[in-house]
Parts: sequence; C-alpha cells; structure tokens
Amino acid sequence: MKLGSWLKITIEKMPNYFVTFKCGRAHMAELTKKALSDALIELLQEKRLDRITIAELTERAGVNRQTFYYHFSDIFDLLKWTVGYQYHKLLEKHGFHNGIFEPGAGTVVLDTIIDKRVILLNVYRGIEEVQILRILHDLIDADMVKRINAMDPDLSEEDVTFASSFYTSGFIGIFIEWLNTGLESSSRGKVERLFPVVEHSLALLVAHLS
Repeated sequence: MKLGSWLKITIEKMPNYFVTFKCGRAHMAELTKKALSDALIELLQEKRLDRITIAELTERAGVNRQTFYYHFSDIFDLLKWTVGYQYHKLLEKHGFHNGIFEPGAGTVVLDTIIDKRVILLNVYRGIEEVQILRILHDLIDADMVKRINAMDPDLSEEDVTFASSFYTSGFIGIFIEWLNTGLESSSRGKVERLFPVVEHSLALLVAHLS
C-alpha cells in the first residue's frame, strides 16, 4: 500500500479514536471532581468551610494539589460545583423535570435540607453572605427560567427575566431567613408555604405577561 493511501485510511479512522479518548478523559475528570466534592462534604460534616484546607481535601480525596488546581481555582470554586451537582441531583430525583415540579417535591426537598443541616450551616457560617447569595441566585434563577419557558415558550426574554427575578429573590430571601434560624425544623413553615404560593401565582403571572 502506498504511503498516501495508508495515511488517508489512518486519518479517517482517527476521529473515532479521539472521540473515545476524549470521552474517557471527560469521565475521569468527572470522577476526580466527584472525589474532591465528596471529600468537601465529608469535611463539612466536621468543620466550617473557612477552616477547610486544600491539603485536607486532596488527602481525603486521594489526589495531589496539582490535580486540585487542574479542576478548580480554589475551594469556593469546588463549593459552587458541589452545590450545583447536589442541587440538580436532588431536583431530578425528587420531581423537577422539564421545568415542572411533581406534587410533594417541595416537602421532600425541605426534608433533605434538614437532613443536611450541619453541612449547610458549616457552609453558611464559613463564607461571606454575598458568595452564598451568588450561588443560590445562579441555581434558582436558571431553574425558574426553565420553568417559565416551559409554561409559555413565546414569552419575551424581558418578561421571563422579570418573572424569574421576582420568584428567585423570594426563594432566596426566605431561605436565608431560615438559615439564620439554624435551619430548625420548627421554622420551615414559611419556606414550605412558598411552594404552593409559587405554583398558583406563577401561572397567573405568566398568563398576565402573555
């Protein structure tokens, strides 16, 4: 076989190899991030976020410092990834699909929050409030936008942003109040009441904006 023909065949086969290689690397990267995230959650059961070091994280995850910085810029960056991962896993598991909540999903979410109370309080008490507000806003706002678009795909971007900002601010404000009580079970009532209010009023607001 001529060299030119051999090169042509080899090059044609290479994309599949690179796709497999790329997928393998992506899977490994995800596993590494998950290991660091699990280590962070374990440490947050023991101490506040501001008392956790990268050395502790890498030792607990079984990776070196260079690996940590390959995937995350700092502990706050790891926290954002961890909160996002856990948040979406929780919603997908307990009834948030294509922007729609299943009945009773809000109660399950609140039960999970109380179950993870120590971890959440160690985050809240070990971070500046503006940072936790940023994380919560990005997560809740994205899901509110998805939900509003599912209710009316033809709504203008301006109206979607308005409605999403309104409800996102409400959720965050009440959740921060709950955090300030120490996430006590007896104080969850106001947060729990928010879910049915959103269910009914959001539909009315979207209909009004249409």
